[in-house]
Amino acid sequence: MKFFQGLFRSDINPLNNKSRTLPILNPKDKYGRTFHLSWIGYFVAFISWFAFPPLIHNIIQKDMQLTRAQVATSNTIALVSTLLTRFIVGPLCDKYGPRYVMVACLLIGSIPTALVPLITNATGLFIIRFFIGILGGTFVPCQVWTGQFFDKNIVGFATALSAGFGNSGGGVTFFLMPAVVSSLIHDHNFSEYWAWRLAFPMCPLVIILIMAMIVLIFGHDTPTGSWNQRIESNPAERVQMITELGTKIELEDETPRAPTFRDIVKTTLSLQTALVALSYFCTFGTELAIEGIISDFYIQTARNRDGVIWSYTRAGYWAAAYGLLNIFARPFGGFISDVVYRKYSIIAKKWLFIVLVFLHGVILISIGLTNLKIYPLICLMTIAGLSAQASNGAIFGLVPLIHSSFSGIVSGVTGASGNIGGIIFNFVFLLFGSNYLTALCVIGVYCSCSSIIVSFIPLKKKE
Repeated sequence: MKFFQGLFRSDINPLNNKSRTLPILNPKDKYGRTFHLSWIGYFVAFISWFAFPPLIHNIIQKDMQLTRAQVATSNTIALVSTLLTRFIVGPLCDKYGPRYVMVACLLIGSIPTALVPLITNATGLFIIRFFIGILGGTFVPCQVWTGQFFDKNIVGFATALSAGFGNSGGGVTFFLMPAVVSSLIHDHNFSEYWAWRLAFPMCPLVIILIMAMIVLIFGHDTPTGSWNQRIESNPAERVQMITELGTKIELEDETPRAPTFRDIVKTTLSLQTALVALSYFCTFGTELAIEGIISDFYIQTARNRDGVIWSYTRAGYWAAAYGLLNIFARPFGGFISDVVYRKYSIIAKKWLFIVLVFLHGVILISIGLTNLKIYPLICLMTIAGLSAQASNGAIFGLVPLIHSSFSGIVSGVTGASGNIGGIIFNFVFLLFGSNYLTALCVIGVYCSCSSIIVSFIPLKKKE
């Protein structure tokens, strides 16, 4: 009963004004409204950021006569842009607040989205994809914004759910963009040349601009007011309140503050930040790299192992399913992270995602060492996607509890590390060409070994 009541009503912790419930069914509640604004902003950004992959291996590649290397380069450029953006917006979230950073990313990313019709060659594609990659930076304000409104007992589930819903935009676009292009060609008699170019300003651009305005108008900076007027906590007052309420909590400064350059460097280079960043490097990096090749991987497998020819539309639908796993897999990882935290301690959060990362690597190795037919392969790839995305949720279940005053920096570094992983693993796929099985095996070995190494990093800095 208490759980269902929490879906409609926020339960406020008087120590930090954060909600101990997730009122996702009550958008009038500022906590519920903030949750929805954070993930929808991220969702629409991902629709545009991932709008190229479902089109680039067939219609765009054919239209501009791109080589496989040029396609891979364009994917890498998009990831480079996003990782740079995430590094930058992390400290900006701590200084100016995640709501305004979210709006800024959406508005800046809308400009290259509007300019897609001007692309005529590979160089133009590289430039446009670089600046569209700014939209991928919305992940950081999404996570920081959510973390500012929800308490430790539920922050893992809240951040994972918002990220999972937001990430699903990368899956939806595999349905959306081919459908829009097909409609422009078959229903409105546009040539392929214009169809894919016009699809961007007609679809992603419109929803990005609308969402930016909604976040700006209806969003809240913090539970207590505007970002620049937030009240710094007084440790003595907090101890007094704890005594009066008889509440046991971890005495840690959760109040975000504008970071100095020293704060940025110290937080970025700490072992505790490395713990979550290196793990996210493996899981989200793998997810990004696989989403760039999965359609072609399925087509190749269907042709070579099953003797059937799959269209890119059919392959795109199955590829979309991989991205859409984020809707429930990532929230599940965050939910379990909160459960083990309440039952045991914060250390359980750490070991949860370490085990998941290790298992993810083992599954990738299994895929790489077998020559499965298409549908068994899809099943095993689904399991791999579930393990990676649950790991992502579990990792960000811990992120808000590391250097809590600078959660923007930690989120930015961790998010950027995921993009770095995507770039590195993209190069692995490029190195092995169409031999996707060997590439997956190599990536799997790295993920499993990395999980063992980071397990030795302590949660608390030794004084």
